[in-house]
Amino acid sequence: MDGYQNENRHPSGAAWNRIKANVISYYGGICHLCDHPLAEQVDHLVQYAEGGGDSIENLRPAHGSANTQKNPCPVCGLNCNNIRGGLSVEAGRAKIQRRIGNSDEPMDEREW
Repeated sequence: MDGYQNENRHPSGAAWNRIKANVISYYGGICHLCDHPLAEQVDHLVQYAEGGGDSIENLRPAHGSANTQKNPCPVCGLNCNNIRGGLSVEAGRAKIQRRIGNSDEPMDEREW
């Protein structure tokens, strides 16, 4: 049990809420994926499972968390973080822009 408590774990509860509030405040609540306001969730630029940490440099505001349908974008209606999923930030942005209708690029079959 000692090793379990000493593992580098993703923060939760009050600690995560403080981190999230700091990120949203620092970046002004603009979703880094669709560029629309009022994002209340955060997204890891480098996924946590791939070694990305919880520093403000690796977190950005986003609409909709990856695991729930909370906080959809009030402008485009998308759950941006959920749509991005495991894609790179660039691929996630491109997929979201296609869904919004701002791009004529064909979808990559991995994005279906």
